[in-house]
Amino acid sequence: MVPRAGILIREPSGGLALLPRLPDPRSVLRPGLAYWLAAGGDISDLSDYERVQGRHLVAAALCDIRGLTFGDVVETLRPQTITDPEHAARRDRDAGRKLWATLGGWPWCDFTDGKLPWRRTTPRESFTLQVWATGRIGG
Repeated sequence: MVPRAGILIREPSGGLALLPRLPDPRSVLRPGLAYWLAAGGDISDLSDYERVQGRHLVAAALCDIRGLTFGDVVETLRPQTITDPEHAARRDRDAGRKLWATLGGWPWCDFTDGKLPWRRTTPRESFTLQVWATGRIGG
């Protein structure tokens, strides 16, 4: 068996780039969460640590894909009383962005630590944000 070196993609400029090989999700996610995401099951089977990591993934998706506010994320993921709920939601989102980037989740994988830049982007980042915003590649 020949190991994969990465994935060849076409850059917006027309050139080619090699994306690094993605890690096995089981090496990034807690074992119970990786299994649960792949096979499904009852969320009560997850440990507290696995639920926290899952909350991070969901918070990033809710903020960045669904466009929910931190207040909405708090209501959805953290119904219990905490001292600074918006700060907690922001931390959850940021941790989730890093996890998604490590796992190769788009669009987070195109940005350092999964942080989505809204100013000063490279051509590749601009292309990713354009595709994400419009749902179309090109014009």
